[in-house]
Amino acid sequence: MWGLSIKTKERLDSKAGRGLQFGIVVTLREMNGENRIDDFIKMCMMRGWVVSRLDVHTQVDVYVKAEEEITFE
Repeated sequence: MWGLSIKTKERLDSKAGRGLQFGIVVTLREMNGENRIDDFIKMCMMRGWVVSRLDVHTQVDVYVKAEEEITFE
C-alpha cells in the first residue's frame, strides 16, 4: 500500500527534543489523477493513528485575524 519512514537526527544534547510532537502533511494523487487521500486516511485510522483534516483557507483566516492590531482608547 503506502510507506512512511521517519528518521531522527541527534544534533543537540542527547535526549533533547524527547516527547516533541510533530505533524506530517500528506498529499496523494494517483497517476490517473484520482485522489486517494480518503483511502490513506482510513488506513491510518485503522492503525490507531490520529488523523486531522485541515482547511487551509480557514487556517489562513485565523492567522490573519490573530495578527490584527488592536488599539485601545
